[in-house]
Amino acid sequence: MTPRQNPITAVNEMIEVILSEGLPTTRKKLHERFYSDYKEKYPFLPSRVIEGSYIVAGRIVKSFRERRKRGLTRKDKPEYKRVVITIPKHGLEV
Repeated sequence: MTPRQNPITAVNEMIEVILSEGLPTTRKKLHERFYSDYKEKYPFLPSRVIEGSYIVAGRIVKSFRERRKRGLTRKDKPEYKRVVITIPKHGLEV
């Protein structure tokens, strides 16, 4: 199943990788790790979709790590269930 068919899959894959590799959740580090891999793996995806996916995955992992540190979660890993659409500021014209 491709991310075009199920975008939740791509974000969940990224969450798995971030946690398994212990990556920091900064945009720069996430971009270095995911952009070229996903651009090669899914060349039909627009760049902003790939960027949006790793940004969302980074936010989820950062929040999960903070909640786990405070003892507010019992799960081993976070779960991404709903599609979140992020609109870049430079893409809006009113």
